[in-house]
Amino acid sequence: MKIRIISAILSTLFTTSVLADTSGYYAGASVLSAETDLAGESEYNSGYEVHLGYKINSSFAVEASYLDLGGYDTTKSNVKYSIDSDAISLSALYTYPIGNFNLIGKLGYFSQSSDVTAVPITNNFSDDSSGGVLFGAGLSYKFNKMIEIKSEFNVASDTNYGAIGLNFYF
Repeated sequence: MKIRIISAILSTLFTTSVLADTSGYYAGASVLSAETDLAGESEYNSGYEVHLGYKINSSFAVEASYLDLGGYDTTKSNVKYSIDSDAISLSALYTYPIGNFNLIGKLGYFSQSSDVTAVPITNNFSDDSSGGVLFGAGLSYKFNKMIEIKSEFNVASDTNYGAIGLNFYF
């Protein structure tokens, strides 16, 4: 009985004929792997991204994102540094549809901030990077009018990251 109920729910979600038209607004979340270059060290970290966007038409969208880029520890000159980074971005997206797939190009503004704790030094400080240009490319697949899975790779001044996530249109 449980299998029938789950099958009915999933078939309803993934059937496009039962879905109403969406407004063009969407929200999403992604898991990411980021390479951050700070304090002369380049490290890979796991993190996440949450974003809100508006699809202007079938080709163009705008998107605002918050990214947690993870953290790492490094030691230099007998001082241990703990670095935790996050960022915000504002981007324009161009999508080229191929059936249910979309090729994605991204151009935007990326501002990264890092909190640095140094031990045995007791003063903590924040390294606010000035903003910079963000370039990205990706691929998405629309299951229906409301659900889309995407993967992308983005490059900014001190950070490169790949992400896999979902968009929900409403």
